[in-house]
Amino acid sequence: MKTSSLSVQDINSAIISGGFANDDLNSIIQAITFARSRLAQKTKASLRLGDAVQFTNSRTGGVTTGHVVKIAVKFVTVQTGKVGTRWKVPASMLSKIDEVLK
Repeated sequence: MKTSSLSVQDINSAIISGGFANDDLNSIIQAITFARSRLAQKTKASLRLGDAVQFTNSRTGGVTTGHVVKIAVKFVTVQTGKVGTRWKVPASMLSKIDEVLK
């Protein structure tokens, strides 16, 4: 992936400084939405049933690990533990790991 000479902090500072018009900000939002969509597609394409994955739980802020049990259009279902709770997680929030720690 080609990277720019601008750092994330530089980009954030430029946006916060208020030098952009509303149309410019809308364009930036569309670019970010597109990039997130592509990231989710890449992640989903790399996942297989049974893969060990992790994600940050938005309720607790902790890292949750489990195995992929279903890959749908918008969400990946992850089962945690043996009896396990099932979570429907956006693919962009998942990271593959070597194995689930017990």
